[in-house]
Amino acid sequence: MKNLPEFSEFTPPTPDEISTAIEVIKNGAASPEGFSEAHRKRIADLIGGMAGHISKLESALYEAKENLYIDSRTELLNSRGFEAKFADWLQETAENEDRRIALIFVDMDGLKKLNDKHSHEWGDIAIKHLAGALRATARKDDIVARLNGAGDEFVLALPEGRAVSVDGDLKYEPAKLDIADYVKDLPGRIMAKLEAGSLLTDTDVDTSFDQQLVEQLRNIKFSYGGAVFDNEDLKRPLAELLDVVDKKMYAQKALKRSSKGEPVDSAEYHI
Repeated sequence: MKNLPEFSEFTPPTPDEISTAIEVIKNGAASPEGFSEAHRKRIADLIGGMAGHISKLESALYEAKENLYIDSRTELLNSRGFEAKFADWLQETAENEDRRIALIFVDMDGLKKLNDKHSHEWGDIAIKHLAGALRATARKDDIVARLNGAGDEFVLALPEGRAVSVDGDLKYEPAKLDIADYVKDLPGRIMAKLEAGSLLTDTDVDTSFDQQLVEQLRNIKFSYGGAVFDNEDLKRPLAELLDVVDKKMYAQKALKRSSKGEPVDSAEYHI
């Protein structure tokens, strides 16, 4: 083949080489018999290289898509990821009329005060600590996200059941625990995780500064608003459902402020 160069060893294909090869093939001037042994080997190497490159691109695209859904600071889902996972759950359970799901808003108390008194570094560590408590409290199929990449608001979606595959078909499997009871119990369980030393990023503290930070993390407080939505509710846009629990969370925050910051018992959390 006059239009293709000879090769003594494998080198990465150049743009000109690829263009020339494509034109030869498009014009019908190429046939297996028309290529030399070196050219046939080169084409095989080129196809194999392209297949490997495509595989790497697919992996990179998948990773990039996953990263679009993750909050880099806490490694929880971000707003986009939460919406996607919630939409997946809606689709998986669409045929079940008895489905229910709880939505929870959690907002850290006193983050600005913590930033002003100590530093934004302390504030960032506190946000990560609360995120870790939420992750440790959540069940396998719960959806946990940080809604604002620069803030301290979190949202949880707690399905009462889950979609499972049975012989290739999706089936909705009810949970044994009533979701309303689970939601009411959740604040106390989150607080227990916050107070546990196992979640702290540095448990072997040697200085008073570090110990002060550890104690601050143990004493993190949060406001919390939750509601349980049934199948009829789930016909409404997600933004409307989130607005319901957002208002409940801010109602609790206002209650705390009006009581001069005194702790609110878990029974007073707005459910």
